[in-house]
Amino acid sequence: MTLESWRNKVVSLASDRTHGAMEVTLDIARLFASKPVTEEISSAELKNGLVQIAHGQSAMAPVLRICGDLWNSCVGTSELSVEITAGKWIDAIDRFDVLFSDHLFSFPSPITEKPFGVFSYSSTLLTGLSHLRNSFRENTSILVPESRPGGEGATTAEHLTKQGWSVTVVPDMVFADMVTAGEVDGLLLGCDALCESRFVNKSGSGALASLVHNNGGWVELWTSTVKVLPNVVFEHLDWKKNQSNDLHQVQKSGYSVHQPLFGTGNLSDVTRIVTEQGVYRPSEIHGLIQSVPAIPDELLP
Repeated sequence: MTLESWRNKVVSLASDRTHGAMEVTLDIARLFASKPVTEEISSAELKNGLVQIAHGQSAMAPVLRICGDLWNSCVGTSELSVEITAGKWIDAIDRFDVLFSDHLFSFPSPITEKPFGVFSYSSTLLTGLSHLRNSFRENTSILVPESRPGGEGATTAEHLTKQGWSVTVVPDMVFADMVTAGEVDGLLLGCDALCESRFVNKSGSGALASLVHNNGGWVELWTSTVKVLPNVVFEHLDWKKNQSNDLHQVQKSGYSVHQPLFGTGNLSDVTRIVTEQGVYRPSEIHGLIQSVPAIPDELLP
């Protein structure tokens, strides 16, 4: 691999706003597991690449965590080589779907005639819903908000339709109106990071979780334990970057456009958290946080 192609790949990973956190993390692992990379790119260049990726994906916990592990391999504070460390991440992500599905028992409340919502795009949500499809009645309805500003709802709806679900895409605020009117049973969310009290996901996730919770519905986070961060690291996350490819992001004379891609929500609005290691109430994740390795300061935004 040439230095130029390496740098282009790093830029691509740092600026990826299309794929979910686990997908980006897997791409990072595959890049650093490549012998042409570890043999032909200098350690200093590898570290510069890790900084660029971590700062570019500054709202995604698994990106920070894999970059931290790879950084420790680069500087020698880990006994594992960069290539082996990356390979271990690939193995763990490959096992995730099976382990996650094993812990996906049921929803927290009985399914009623009302639909439930699935907000934004999450490969974990799609995996789980595919696994559960045959557990639900055939006409179970899913509402998918458009998920502005990125518009990921359309992609989610397409995948769910292929799985055999009955799907309706609605504007975000129409979904909010339906929740207020008591027409929605609950809400499924992925997340990009979480600590003891909050989580990061696509813009609007926190507001919708609060609205559903306050109207008597259930709210679930389906995620991975590699997205757990200590509070002190969570506070460093930069989730306020603007979405760059929204169709409506057109700035005209006299006003500006503010369209952050990510936002935060409160775990107090969440009914339970489903992970590949088990199902947790928000008050039960302290032990997961204590086991998280330190993130090198150089990688923090």
